[in-house]
Amino acid sequence: MGFFGAIAILLGIIALINFVPVMKIYLETGLVPKFPTLIVCGFMVVTAVHSFFAGLMLQTMMQKNRQDFEMELQRVYEQKKRLL
Repeated sequence: MGFFGAIAILLGIIALINFVPVMKIYLETGLVPKFPTLIVCGFMVVTAVHSFFAGLMLQTMMQKNRQDFEMELQRVYEQKKRLL
């Protein structure tokens, strides 16, 4: 989660930094002369959200695998106790 969260935060900050001047010009004139920058900002935000949720899913999978391992370890320990 730390790796993908850092990527998500970085992409979100870069998108916000690039979006502010475009929004300022739009509020002043009502036009968007830097339309490609606006599109790139949108894709960066989508990528940041995607990265965040990828990290979240991987974190959940890792936690589930650890729980499964501990349950299996307990089962093996109980079997060993019964045999002895």
